[in-house]
Amino acid sequence: MDWNKDLSPDLIVGTAAGKVLLSLNRGHPRFPGFPEFVPLKADGREINVESYASPFLTDWNGDGAPDLLVGDGKGRIHLFLHDVSKAEFHDAGLLTADGVPIKVRVQSRPWMTNWNADGIADLVIIGPDDHGYCYISQCK
Repeated sequence: MDWNKDLSPDLIVGTAAGKVLLSLNRGHPRFPGFPEFVPLKADGREINVESYASPFLTDWNGDGAPDLLVGDGKGRIHLFLHDVSKAEFHDAGLLTADGVPIKVRVQSRPWMTNWNADGIADLVIIGPDDHGYCYISQCK
């Protein structure tokens, strides 16, 4: 996504050590260049989900700012809400369904899409061996 609004796509990646890194594109959209990676922060600290960070940007709370879902090596999904006033994220904890943390066996990879074509984004989690798990939104 275009993180810094310069009309060039930037890169957000997760590491095996659990960090989430940003690299601003210093090249052209057709010929990108990503010279350095810097850690994204939440609440003043580097984001670290312990292992196998798999980030996905989405406007989770509908405020127009990109929030961050991060899968981890234990199969959980962490939510980081974008605090535009501080230009960083707030750690909102683990995603839950009916009060229980959402979890697949290991190495979760979150993805949002309008799975059932009702106009509302749904959570899809790709888990071990590329098995998919879908959580259909009930929000209106």
